[in-house]
Amino acid sequence: SSPGWAPGIADPVLARSHQGPQGPLFYLLNRLPVEVSGEWTLQEPGRIVDATTGHPPELADGKIVLAPYQLRVFSGTLPTAATFQPTGEGRAQLEQLARDLRAKAASAPPAAKSGLDAALQAADAGEWARFYLLTQQSWRWPLVPPAGASAAR
Repeated sequence: SSPGWAPGIADPVLARSHQGPQGPLFYLLNRLPVEVSGEWTLQEPGRIVDATTGHPPELADGKIVLAPYQLRVFSGTLPTAATFQPTGEGRAQLEQLARDLRAKAASAPPAAKSGLDAALQAADAGEWARFYLLTQQSWRWPLVPPAGASAAR
């Protein structure tokens, strides 16, 4: 079959799966610049292999951890569902940015309104990769400048 989206896995980790002639294969891609941790459900848990090492993956407390922007490839089985969330300081930074943007919403210029609304909806839904992507656009700069940048005057 052709590669497809792995069901139930969307944000902040992207997953694609493929059932090929040599068996199932899937990858997980952390779409954030911060670490994420998650739990998954697999079709056949005992068969999973890290495709780069040839060994079962090491899990921290039963969870898989992905470094910022990390790509992991697995074989032997396919995921049926997974949930991932940013962890620690990275999550705190994303949540603080959402609070900062929400505090500026009432005074946001009209040009920033649609981007701001979309970003805050993503944060409210826990869609942190979508939130992060939306906040990298120029509408944000006059409201909350990126780290190391000065606000437009």
